[in-house]
This record gives sequence, structure tokens and C-alpha cells, in this order.
Amino acid sequence: MAASDTLCILMAAVYAGFGITLAIAPDVFYGPESPLSYWTTMGPDGVWFGRAAGVWMTFVTTSPYWAGIPKDALCKVYLPINLIVTGLFAQAAFLMDNTGPGKNALLPTLNLWVPQVAISVAFVLLNLAVVSSPKVKSN
Repeated sequence: MAASDTLCILMAAVYAGFGITLAIAPDVFYGPESPLSYWTTMGPDGVWFGRAAGVWMTFVTTSPYWAGIPKDALCKVYLPINLIVTGLFAQAAFLMDNTGPGKNALLPTLNLWVPQVAISVAFVLLNLAVVSSPKVKSN
């Protein structure tokens, strides 16, 4: 399997999974009452934006499998996204005061943004390997 295939499958698995649940009900799945709380507060604006982001994540990350988007091209698109969201995830993990485990958290001492940073760093490293390979560079 090509590295671009691996990156696209992993991105779809992680972000379409989040995307579907965000599109349905971000407050239920990731809000303060959730066992998987990413946010300790969430208002209607956060719910609205979470739903919009979820739709976007789901359809973009699954696009090679239903819309025929070339995986090599999508991997190029993923690189700036992965770089920027890694910084945003780090901000949520370490600098924001309304993130972290909620009162019903399955892991009451773990801010779930911390492992999200690690996953994102892994995606950046794989993404860099993919776009630096000769096959992806040439167009």
C-alpha cells in the first residue's frame, strides 16, 4: 500500500469518525456532560460550528472513496491543514481553560486534546513523508 493510501485511510478513519458525531450532536458526544468531553463548556455557537466542521471533515476525508478525489492530490491539501490544526490542538490541550475532562469523563484526569496532539503530530510526519516522495511531487 502506498503511503498516500495509508494517510488517506487514517485521516478518514479519525476525522470522519469525529465528523459524523460532530455533525449529529457535538454537545452530546464531546460537550461537558459527555464521557468523551473535549469541552467543559459549549453553547449554541459551538454546537453550530461543530456540526459544520463535522460535515466538512466527513466529506473531505472520505472524498477519495466516493468522489474519486486523487489521494496524492488530497495529501497535498492535507499538509497545511495538518500543520495548522496541530497548533490548534496544542492550544486546546495546553492553553485553554474550557477544555479537558468533564464531570462524566471516562478518563477523569486526561484532557483528550493531549492524545489528539500526538495523533496530529503523527499525521504531520506521515504527511511530510508522502508529499516529499517523488511520485507525489511530480505533476
